[in-house]
Amino acid sequence: MPKPLCVAIGVCFLGAFICLRGEDVAKKCSAIQPKELTALQHFIQAKDRLPMPPEITIEEVQADCFTKLSVIPKEDAERSVARTLFLDPDHVHLFPEVFDVRIDPSVIVHREEERLKRLVVLGARRLRGTESAPVQVVVYSDFQCPYCAKFWKTLRPYLIADDQGIAISIRSSPIEGIHPWAHKAAVMSKCVERQGDLYLLALSDWLFDNQKTITVDNLSARVAEFLREERGFDQSAFESCMSSPAAEAEVSGDQRSAREVRLGAVPTVFINGRGVRGAVPPERFKTLLAEAATPRASTGLEP
Repeated sequence: MPKPLCVAIGVCFLGAFICLRGEDVAKKCSAIQPKELTALQHFIQAKDRLPMPPEITIEEVQADCFTKLSVIPKEDAERSVARTLFLDPDHVHLFPEVFDVRIDPSVIVHREEERLKRLVVLGARRLRGTESAPVQVVVYSDFQCPYCAKFWKTLRPYLIADDQGIAISIRSSPIEGIHPWAHKAAVMSKCVERQGDLYLLALSDWLFDNQKTITVDNLSARVAEFLREERGFDQSAFESCMSSPAAEAEVSGDQRSAREVRLGAVPTVFINGRGVRGAVPPERFKTLLAEAATPRASTGLEP
């Protein structure tokens, strides 16, 4: 029986492995031996510079003898997210994706968008709209990011518009390495949100408008001063929330979600699972919403 013709795009871990086959592979697949699994663990540990070998679970052996693996670091199970890798039939090459080119690419894209759509809305709190809205928008943002501030001006009118066809959720994805006060601001936003969406919108407006003058040292005092001017806002309830772990856990949940969808930048907006990075201009955003409301041929995650 002829062997499948396989083409590697890029290099291991960076590219995809595509199999071109004239007929199904009928040979018996070779099982991964314990020694091979151990070797894989040490290889991934060394390549990813992990402090200890990761946990590897064999999810399934596919019909073409590619083995689907789930890999998760052990040192921080709470924050780590499993990633999928594929081991080739000869057990010598690893790839992040395997495509069957006999399948219509639009079907593959649609499946990926549906997967992302489920992931990004899971655990997200909607600021407007319902779960059944035909257009689901999820934004990953950072209060200290200037591009997020720019996109906020594009998004803001939709958060108060009376359009039942759109649901919008905001998720926190602070870049803690370069934005020192963004994480605490995200926690503050979760506590403010508990007292109503209008308070959250007001705080978000203020944080984005005052990015250049907010610092790690003055954030708490300036936010407290701002909130005191908000009619009906319960300052004591806010302080109680800030001292509890609940809001921090919500931010951690948003960050975990960002890792699960392999977020590469903020802001990133997902519209029915279609991810677009950067400060999307108003007209472009309007077009994307219109496309999401009608059947279309998608191109997946845009660069």
